[in-house]
Amino acid sequence: MRINLKELYFGLIHLHLLDYACREPLLGAEAFRKLQRLGYPLSPNAIYDLLHLMEKLGWLHSRTDNGGKGGQRRVYIATLTGKRALDVLRPQVKLLYDQLSSVEEPAHLPL
Repeated sequence: MRINLKELYFGLIHLHLLDYACREPLLGAEAFRKLQRLGYPLSPNAIYDLLHLMEKLGWLHSRTDNGGKGGQRRVYIATLTGKRALDVLRPQVKLLYDQLSSVEEPAHLPL
């Protein structure tokens, strides 16, 4: 039986994207590269879909920037709602990390 981790990954990815956008304006291509380095199995289209969803949810705001080599590009910035959400979730993420870190790792089973 194969386990579908897509929804769990998306929850983590939302947090990464929100964190990135809280720190500085974020480009979709930049977000894709950062998440790829972390090992997330995503396509560029999936990243843009998530960014658009987060904008629709009110966590991000986007604007057009003319500073790119290829012309216009969208820049994503965390909204006050997004910043507050991350502030609320940060202690919960730390708690989860501490909880997961304190458990002895089980034998790795195939997904």
